[in-house]
Amino acid sequence: MFEKILQVVERSNAKLTGNLDQFFKRFAPFKELPFFATHFTDFTKVIIYSFFVLIPLLILKILFPYKRRFTYPILLILGIIGLSLFGIFLGFLQLLYGF
Repeated sequence: MFEKILQVVERSNAKLTGNLDQFFKRFAPFKELPFFATHFTDFTKVIIYSFFVLIPLLILKILFPYKRRFTYPILLILGIIGLSLFGIFLGFLQLLYGF
């Protein structure tokens, strides 16, 4: 059972990576890319997977508004999403001024 779930996750991760590579390929020139620009897909996948974790936590926070137990993981995940967005922003700046 666990192997089946793992295979489904691996296939969906491969599809997501392929789609993101196709999307970001039109922004990247055919030269050697700087550090942040090479990790566009990684930053974007972190954001997408973080939303999958964040949505149930937000639902629990709505159901139990006075529990601090849900506040800290929500803030941690929002911080991770913010850092990933900052990494994508730096990657686009490197593409803009690097060539």
